[in-house]
Amino acid sequence: MLHRISPAAVAQLRNIMVFQRKVLAFACRPTLTLPLNREEVETAFGLQAAWLWSHTSLHGPITRLNAAIRARPDLSCDLLAAFDNDVAFDAHVDDSTFAFAGCKLRADVRVPVGDLLVLFYELLGRNRGFSGEITGGDPLTRDDVVQGFWCLNSELRVCPACDGPRPDRTNGKVHAQCDHHFPKSAHAALSVHPGNVIPLCLDCNLTFKGERDASEKAQLSEMFLPYQREAFGPLEVRVLREAAGDLAVQITDGGTADTSRVEALNYILQLRERWGDRLGTRVSPHVFAALRQQHRTAARRGDPAADRLTNIVAQREGFHVDRGKRHDAILAEAYCALLEADATERDGVFAEM
Repeated sequence: MLHRISPAAVAQLRNIMVFQRKVLAFACRPTLTLPLNREEVETAFGLQAAWLWSHTSLHGPITRLNAAIRARPDLSCDLLAAFDNDVAFDAHVDDSTFAFAGCKLRADVRVPVGDLLVLFYELLGRNRGFSGEITGGDPLTRDDVVQGFWCLNSELRVCPACDGPRPDRTNGKVHAQCDHHFPKSAHAALSVHPGNVIPLCLDCNLTFKGERDASEKAQLSEMFLPYQREAFGPLEVRVLREAAGDLAVQITDGGTADTSRVEALNYILQLRERWGDRLGTRVSPHVFAALRQQHRTAARRGDPAADRLTNIVAQREGFHVDRGKRHDAILAEAYCALLEADATERDGVFAEM
């Protein structure tokens, strides 16, 4: 997202994806016995059969997908090819010709495929998650993915998507939800993909991101990606004073506004609007309070007024160093840059002291 981060539980999630495809292929068998037969499941899945048989919530989606395939057996190859194409997206991030295929499947198979594949993410979120027979290692739950992410990215002190406060922690547990950069409603094959699952703050996941899909605004090779193409530094943030007198945030891509990847990022996270509000309610008052304290300290010492600009520069440089370590540092740095460059803005701030 905004900051460079590393994915957690990569090997385990990829093994779950291998199992996921195995279940998908099993559901596509035109001669599959219905209702499901345990002996047939054991023959197909070996040591993984007990887990699949015990998770009866999967049986219905398998049966419904099989019914759709029986009606159109020629679609099974397209379905599996679409899955293989989509889960390989992270190997094609620089390929301008790559296109997701699962979202283009016929509705009569896309819906049951989605129901089956998304259920794997729901199962990850349940108490026991996936067993070692499925993950190829330790059992894995959604909480394990979240805790593993924050442990692996221990120097990150902010939400990786909005630069706001990192999720709260109690008794060693980080209370974050796993967001899907490419929403699972449209890209079901990526429901447990390690390159698509990212723990975000609750506001990002529940209020702003939702089911918004970056691929509606940009091609894969053009967009910012959670683990392979972070936004900073090509993305730049500038604070300006609008004609009406309000502070506003401008997000540019290497100085160019409204590129497809900036628009895609803003579309899924609504950063311009959120940061604009945050600038007025949280960031500028914080910077102003720090400058006021420095001003009072300088006055007590008898230091000259020229030190005001020095203090602003020092604050800007400090926020730059603290990117990813202090929430809203990106926005605070941009606000300090406005104060540094605009004498009228600076005089307006200090006139209130």
